[in-house]
Amino acid sequence: MKIITRKIQKLTEIIFRDRIILTYLNTRTKKNQVNLHWAPIPKVRYGGILFKKKTEYQNLGDGLALPIYEYMLKRNNLSRDKKLNKTRHLYTIGSLVVMGHQNATIWGSGILQSEPDGYIWKRNKYRSLDIRCVRGPETKRRLKENGYDVENCLIGDPGVLMPLIYSPKITEKRPYSVIMHMNKKEEMDNTIDIVTNDWKATIDEIANSELIISSSLHGIIIAEAYGVPAILLNKTEDGDLFKYNDYYYSTGRKSYAMAESVEEALAMPRPEVPDLSKLQDNLLNTFPVDLWEV
Repeated sequence: MKIITRKIQKLTEIIFRDRIILTYLNTRTKKNQVNLHWAPIPKVRYGGILFKKKTEYQNLGDGLALPIYEYMLKRNNLSRDKKLNKTRHLYTIGSLVVMGHQNATIWGSGILQSEPDGYIWKRNKYRSLDIRCVRGPETKRRLKENGYDVENCLIGDPGVLMPLIYSPKITEKRPYSVIMHMNKKEEMDNTIDIVTNDWKATIDEIANSELIISSSLHGIIIAEAYGVPAILLNKTEDGDLFKYNDYYYSTGRKSYAMAESVEEALAMPRPEVPDLSKLQDNLLNTFPVDLWEV
């Protein structure tokens, strides 16, 4: 029964892919416009089908899709409501490459894990990707291995653009803060909740820390974007470091600071914050303004 339900769900997602965001059957696209796709949380399942639960709380990394998109639209004098001759789909921040069936333009998205979900991941006859920029070289490598054209694809996670968008309020900095992956909550001191209804306040907390210890990828990216040293806490969602390698490799680091506990992280030398200006330039120069052409 579960196999039949899964096959029905997959078929439904494929048939309605132009009308929905990613695979969320109750989150509809706007016809003949550019549609921003992003991963809302929390999610709920009914009868094996994935729905978006209405809430103002979002995972920080995913929720930043909206302010980044608005910034790029304003920067390029574009209207999100412009009517076009077809429905178009844009994937940006987050591990979205294998999260939807749409013919999509990729700008800064990544792959979540080493072995993605096969039925969306494998290149197929009904889905094409226009790849302008991806999160890191590991995503680019895996796309190339699966037959996608990445010849002119650049590298950069859109999270590194946040200092161009928002200047945090700096008060008294605390010695360190801990950010846990949204699926790995633990009680500990000096925590910043990555699931938030106020991304500005969350960024303020990050910027007002002298060190970030994080098992959330965007906890690390946002910290470093604002010049705060960060150490990866090895309490990741499933132990797969693919997406973390993807980001770190994009900054030229083949090795990076990682701790098994907060105590271990506090005893380690503070890592240098990388120069992210090249990644920022890559993103600014590859934003697909041509999607708004009729």
